[in-house]
Amino acid sequence: MGTRQQVKQPGFCDYGNSPILGATTARQCRHVQKNVLSVSAAQQLNEADHTIEAAFELCLVFGAYQFAHRSTASAVWRLISQPLGGATPSNIEGDWASMTVTLVQKYNPEWPTWFASIRQVLEASLGDVYLRIEHVGSTSVPGMTAKPIIDIDVVIANGRFEEIKRELAQLGYIHEGDLCITGREAFDLRNDNLKSKLPPHHLYVCVEDSLELKRHIAFRDYLRGNQRYAEQLSQMKWSLAAEHENDKQAYMEGKSVLVREIIELALKSF
Repeated sequence: MGTRQQVKQPGFCDYGNSPILGATTARQCRHVQKNVLSVSAAQQLNEADHTIEAAFELCLVFGAYQFAHRSTASAVWRLISQPLGGATPSNIEGDWASMTVTLVQKYNPEWPTWFASIRQVLEASLGDVYLRIEHVGSTSVPGMTAKPIIDIDVVIANGRFEEIKRELAQLGYIHEGDLCITGREAFDLRNDNLKSKLPPHHLYVCVEDSLELKRHIAFRDYLRGNQRYAEQLSQMKWSLAAEHENDKQAYMEGKSVLVREIIELALKSF
């Protein structure tokens, strides 16, 4: 392989003197954040270089934040070809290149309308027990690739949770607890008639001063104003869904490092 140029970034995770030294499985690479290979080095890959180590290194190109697929380095080339802006060599065929992606979708301009239709139902039913209703998550960011499910935060004042819980129950929303995330209470719509009329959505209730609400709003607003990160996260989501055959758990794990970085940056500027 050609000469590799390393550029350390804040939060870079070392494995000894090399970002891949001692990494024996693909999943051990998931915490590595950024490493840059020169384009020329990547282009010099040939069949003799198709080792697990080569795949590990390639998956870190230009902040791809991926952990390598163990099959071949050629599969990882599919991931990096778009960020690099270059064409994939005709003799390189990724194992998951032809995978049909169903877990996520490219941005749908109807998503804000979906949110508005759900908000209309909530506003008509919840009276004065809430402060506002926020569209959050990736579907709230123009241009963002996302799972086609609307994330909604119903914001309340301190001390009003039991009231809104009762009102939501009248609509058919059942309280599921915080699902291990402090600062938001999850509700699932069990009214089949209403569910059939509304777009798919996740509904959460957040107290106005909760950290989780702050994280949701900061993440949304930061991506709305930062196209570079929005595009990077969108590319990663699509690649992960393809690579892991639409496996939700692997998809969530694969994007977690980049999502955390974006949230940290968002909170600093919020």
